Amino acid sequence: MAGALLPFQVASNAAVGKALGHPLWGALVSLTVSMLVLLPLLWFFKAPGPRLSSALEGPWWLWIGGVFGALYVVSSTALTPKLGAASFLVLVVAGQTIAAILVDQFGLMGLAPHPVTLTRVAGVILIIAGAVLMQHTGKGGGGAEQTPVSASTTLPRVSCR
Repeated sequence: MAGALLPFQVASNAAVGKALGHPLWGALVSLTVSMLVLLPLLWFFKAPGPRLSSALEGPWWLWIGGVFGALYVVSSTALTPKLGAASFLVLVVAGQTIAAILVDQFGLMGLAPHPVTLTRVAGVILIIAGAVLMQHTGKGGGGAEQTPVSASTTLPRVSCR
């Protein structure tokens, strides 16, 4: 379900960034709305207060999730209009998989090591091949030409009776 929401998130971030005049503004709006959603959820679920002292005593990399999250949102806001949601997300998956294999290989960030295998490398190659195919589909690269749908396009109604 979370993965199914990502195309809508990146498209929304791109649209708000365009409307506000810069991808960084789109990213700021997205992250601010995220905070405004999380604050009532903390109250609703009666989450205990954060243990800041424990977090401050942890490894340095505990804090990079927020930095990387912001970089992801800025990237999605800036690149989705150029690449499209599908191409952007398949490239994200390719990058995630390559980085995850390295994290697993070396047991980084407290994870147990999982060695690189030929099967894992083949999986990454297939994902990268998919990313390349996604980039060339509809651009004379063998795929069917696509007609973009604009916000003003009227789509036919579909009855589900």
